[in-house]
Amino acid sequence: MAAQQTITHVWQQPAVVLEVTRCMTSPDDVLNFLRALPHSALDDVLYALLRLFDVVRHDAVWPELDLAAVPAVARGVLQRALPAIPAIRVSKYVDSCGLVLPPTLSVVVDHASRTLDAHASPRPRTVIMLPSAFYDCPTKVVDVTLDLLPENNEAMCRALTFCTNVRKAKVTWDEVDQPAIDDFLGMMITSWHRVQHVHFRSTQYEAPLLDDIRGFYTWLSASEVTSVVFEGIDFSPRGAVFLAYALLQSPTVTSLDLRDVPNLTRALVAANLPSLPAMPPLPPHLTTLRLRLPHWDADLVEAWAKKLEKANLRVLEMDASTLTGATSLLAAAATMPRLTDLLIAGDHLRDLPILSQLQHLDLSRCSFSSPAFLALTQLLSTTTRLETLSLRRATLSTWQLSALADVLPTWLRQCGSFLDLSHLELGQLDRLRSCFYMLSGMKSPLRPTLLALGHIRAMVVASALAQLQPSHAAAIDLSHNKLPEVTLRACISALATCEHVTLDLRANEARWDDVKAKAKLLSVRAVANGVFASPETTHAYFTSPRRPSWYT
Repeated sequence: MAAQQTITHVWQQPAVVLEVTRCMTSPDDVLNFLRALPHSALDDVLYALLRLFDVVRHDAVWPELDLAAVPAVARGVLQRALPAIPAIRVSKYVDSCGLVLPPTLSVVVDHASRTLDAHASPRPRTVIMLPSAFYDCPTKVVDVTLDLLPENNEAMCRALTFCTNVRKAKVTWDEVDQPAIDDFLGMMITSWHRVQHVHFRSTQYEAPLLDDIRGFYTWLSASEVTSVVFEGIDFSPRGAVFLAYALLQSPTVTSLDLRDVPNLTRALVAANLPSLPAMPPLPPHLTTLRLRLPHWDADLVEAWAKKLEKANLRVLEMDASTLTGATSLLAAAATMPRLTDLLIAGDHLRDLPILSQLQHLDLSRCSFSSPAFLALTQLLSTTTRLETLSLRRATLSTWQLSALADVLPTWLRQCGSFLDLSHLELGQLDRLRSCFYMLSGMKSPLRPTLLALGHIRAMVVASALAQLQPSHAAAIDLSHNKLPEVTLRACISALATCEHVTLDLRANEARWDDVKAKAKLLSVRAVANGVFASPETTHAYFTSPRRPSWYT
């Protein structure tokens, strides 16, 4: 008994509590953990952390503190709480402002513009002041996001030379040219020996193709980088083949992400140059492959399908606005023994193999033949692994929506945790006669009203919601569906009978005050604007699990 009391006492010592807290990744977990402890287990640092949660939104405190979100009056509290915080983010607008940084703290430097439109008006051609973190605490900087203009490229590279502990970098060039790329690669070869993740990006419209890849080849040969992203920085056909060969030969690259770089995407499956040996297959240590192009032609898709057969990938994403021949990609995916995460977008699926090993499946912007959708519903009714399914912007008939609703309770009860049904036009009207065969037995809230108004698709969803009783937390995204207020009230009524379910209803057509009043009347929780949760849930905020959508 005495030994047990000693152990309990040890775990309640502030120093131990501090170390346990720093290992957590969720702000909810941190708050629940600290609030459950006796006062004797909390020292000044932990009390300051709790106070910081009171004055700053939770996701801006943990696991990475965003300094821009901390009001000036809370800087004293922040200084006392810093030993408990794993990382702090400083930006080009808000710098470290004289904070004394403890040795356990890492610094993330966000020195980039938030402008995402490549066609936006040009920025003033002035040299941006370099963040003081590069000079005050260069060895604490572990993560950088940078905009490199022609005027500041050389100065930025010189300052980054002293940041020898950088693990992750995202670098954007407004104007891409060979000297700017070579300067940055030279800095990385000289100083960034620990970098693991690098994202090369250009916002330049019709950026020139790079031909000399010697800098990339030298860097890949010397570094231990594990994740590489190329976005909008493409290469000449010859340069792309040499770089593709270097990427496939790298012994450390486990994740490759190519975004809008058609030559490099083709080079990985291209015919070989006479000066090179045969293009190697995907290496067994490459576990993540993400490929994004606006349009995939049938020949390129077929070449990739052959390349992917029996690959050792765990994550495969092939994103597109339109893609031709996705059925062959799905057949190749069925041969991958370790694949758990699959995204195929933008095609009509004639067939769908039973991918029982998947944990995450994204079929955004797809349409389905009857056999393919039947296979999807069979997967949902039998899987014990699939956690998330995205049908964002998919083309679903009312019959297919009804078939999905039939298996939804089973899937969520077994293993499902997130379903994305956003942008499906669920608010569109159906003729009652054409849908009569599927209406018997449906127990939707406000059923007579929905029938009278022709909101059959919304009624199908509300009927499924009323049957959900998952044993774990689950979320369903119904945003951007042009749902009128009556259908939203039906969804809220259905949610009142659920357990552990969060419903995202944002960007629909409603007077939200009336919808919130309906939710309050039924004890349904309003977690955020347009986001509601079943009565027994406790989470204080909602972050959608939805993936970023590149082609809307």
